[in-house]
Amino acid sequence: MRRISAVALPLTLAAVFALSACAASSNNGQQMERTVTAPAAKTTSNPVRHELEPLTKRFPALGSPVAASWVSGDMGDPEVPGPSLYWIDSIVELTPSVAEDLKTRYRPIPTTNRPGVWESLHDSLPQGGFLASDQLDAAFTSSKIKSKAFLAEDAPIIVITATGE
Repeated sequence: MRRISAVALPLTLAAVFALSACAASSNNGQQMERTVTAPAAKTTSNPVRHELEPLTKRFPALGSPVAASWVSGDMGDPEVPGPSLYWIDSIVELTPSVAEDLKTRYRPIPTTNRPGVWESLHDSLPQGGFLASDQLDAAFTSSKIKSKAFLAEDAPIIVITATGE
């Protein structure tokens, strides 16, 4: 068995390091490209739905809503293998008492942000301003779903945009 001298090993490692650094930076004088992955975007959607049970199951803070319009779909590139990320956009008419309870409990404040709902729901968004807060978002977020919630200022309506697995 051959022994590598105490000097040869560090010199060999230094040479390998130097060569790999040169190769990575030269690449025929061209800079190497980096692939930056954009956040997943909503790519597919299902038809607008109106049944309440799928929403109340995911978002118990809705109480017993009066009506809802919602749509769901997948995020990202369907050609890429791996686990799917799903989205749900919903516009929910609440009972006045639930709407007041949400305002009292989570203290949302006026916001200039508008809910980013899927195009098929745009015309159903309530007119006027919205109220939002991190606490309101948390009321509609779980270990499986992350949500942004917007209460209509002038109506008992909440708009929820959510993503999850």
